[in-house]
Amino acid sequence: MKLNYIQTVADTKFVYLSLETIIKDILHNSLRGIPNAHYAPGTFKTGMIATFKSKTNMQKASGTIYTHYSKLINTINQYTHWTPNPYYNLEYTTNAKIYGHKETRLQLINTFVVDIDFPQFEKKLSVQEIELAIMDTTGFVPTIIIDTPKGYHCYFVLDKPIYISNNNNYKSLRVAKAISQTLRTAIAKKLPCDQECNDFGIFRIPTSDTVVSYCSQAKYTFTEFMNWSIQQGKTFTKYKEYTKKAHIVNSFQQIKQKWYKALYQTTHIIGGANCGRNNTIFTMALANKQSGISEAEAIHSLVSWNRKLTHPLTKKEVIKTVKSAYKSRFVAARSDFIDRILTIWGINKKKTLPTKAIIFRKHKKKRADRRYSHSTEWEKDLITYLDKQNTSQSYFFSSKKELTEKLGIPERTLDRLLKRLKQENKIIFTTKAGRNGGLIITTVKKLLQTIIRTKKQTKTKIQICKKQITQQTIHINRKKERNYLLTKQGRYPILGPPT
Repeated sequence: MKLNYIQTVADTKFVYLSLETIIKDILHNSLRGIPNAHYAPGTFKTGMIATFKSKTNMQKASGTIYTHYSKLINTINQYTHWTPNPYYNLEYTTNAKIYGHKETRLQLINTFVVDIDFPQFEKKLSVQEIELAIMDTTGFVPTIIIDTPKGYHCYFVLDKPIYISNNNNYKSLRVAKAISQTLRTAIAKKLPCDQECNDFGIFRIPTSDTVVSYCSQAKYTFTEFMNWSIQQGKTFTKYKEYTKKAHIVNSFQQIKQKWYKALYQTTHIIGGANCGRNNTIFTMALANKQSGISEAEAIHSLVSWNRKLTHPLTKKEVIKTVKSAYKSRFVAARSDFIDRILTIWGINKKKTLPTKAIIFRKHKKKRADRRYSHSTEWEKDLITYLDKQNTSQSYFFSSKKELTEKLGIPERTLDRLLKRLKQENKIIFTTKAGRNGGLIITTVKKLLQTIIRTKKQTKTKIQICKKQITQQTIHINRKKERNYLLTKQGRYPILGPPT
């Protein structure tokens, strides 16, 4: 995947054709009537997507089902939310609500979407700052960024969609979910990313007013995402629809574990965070469900716990959350959610989480003790070296010989590294031939930082100019007013009587 430029369209409106292109890029050939030269007719089985006119309608599942692309594009600006990943089948219930948008009924995965929500009273970052933070943590650039009331929805569109089937216990879905979770975890290191929302559910729809960034070249293969996720150390956990009641072993009841007892004694949990009161109650309810506790007993227990909180929820909200947990397909509280809740609310994990078994494994030697370095180590050395170069320009000029001497890297290894990093969109460089030739090189991160800094400086200068013009205008108006009063009183201004 070659990335040539990033087209940011903040403060502008997309024309109809541009919006049409964006929708085609996301949906590929998943709806009927999408003309696309890259795919032969009948390459994909067409699916169905759901659209909603407001967040309230979305929560009520009151929306419209589309199977034809042309009908969708003609009415797209009426909607606020949609399902960018199509389903095999969607239906209307008797009360006109949409039914059937479950993960196991997904037909294709066209895109990964990350929801970035800034806390109340916290200033939203600019689009360029979002792109820089995401690139810094993941190495990927969002294909599309959509503005939302609280933040942004970042779309990472696949070059080719992947099919979901029940083969091998939904293996493709399990892998895709693992990639999505890894992507969110990585981005959450620098941005307030919602890690609890559905991986392939309902998101903001691209419209003429909401798209603030679109990079048509930033499309990635599923293999690229999978390899990156594996490098991050994410294991593809087993996914399955649980329909039968789990067999409970008394010694492994979650409500008898230390983390649950510590959480039950915690009273300072508030709302507004990714792991606030609702998510905590949902997790504790799942622990009760796993332990064989009845729904009524769980409600009684968690309503009592809610009363102890400094800022409790309403009893109605607690009951609703517990019932939701018991109706869900989950049979137990997930370990990564437990870990996140304990971390956010400052509960000592070492004393509360179960001790892991001792495993003996071979560890790699330290770099100083090895004869050769790993490619990832050379990559880190080069990126760090380039980022530290203090030049007036965003780029840095150097010869290959100078780089090999500074980093201690073999020349052939450097050539391979430069080629790979350019393909991965981590660096940009060009070669200058001749006697005084060499490399003109920079990191994409540094280039974006320069763009953001220049934009801020330009904005500051414009604000200063506006302030000066306003002050001069006020001064001129006051002078005119003073001269008018003097003339009216028969007294003439300093320049003398009017001629």
